[in-house]
Amino acid sequence: MHQKLVLLLPALLAGCITSMDMGEAPEAMHLIGQCFEFKKNAFIYEGRCADLTGFNENSELCNSVQAVGQGGFPSSWTVYLENREAFDKKQFDKLLFEKQRTMLFEVPSGTQITISRVVHHGWGTIGRY
Repeated sequence: MHQKLVLLLPALLAGCITSMDMGEAPEAMHLIGQCFEFKKNAFIYEGRCADLTGFNENSELCNSVQAVGQGGFPSSWTVYLENREAFDKKQFDKLLFEKQRTMLFEVPSGTQITISRVVHHGWGTIGRY
């Protein structure tokens, strides 16, 4: 039994897709330093990003963005606040030893951001996001 387990473990670990910094990749280099403007209001929330310095390039918490009213997100900040706890539990999976993630604030359309990093994040065993 121990021999089967030892042989299976490396096969499972080999199937994981690691995250990569794409800042030097030809298909992403043109994005670094570019300014973009939101065309819609957006929520800034506590998301997960690739941690390229961690064990197996796991994820770390970082600020993320989502258009208001898109992708299952509420239609306004007021609607979100009315149902904040339930929304957070449904939308943001809580890992063991992690605090419940939440939305932080809303930013108006016209807000400008500059891209500082592009990461191809390993997700599961067959893809990236």
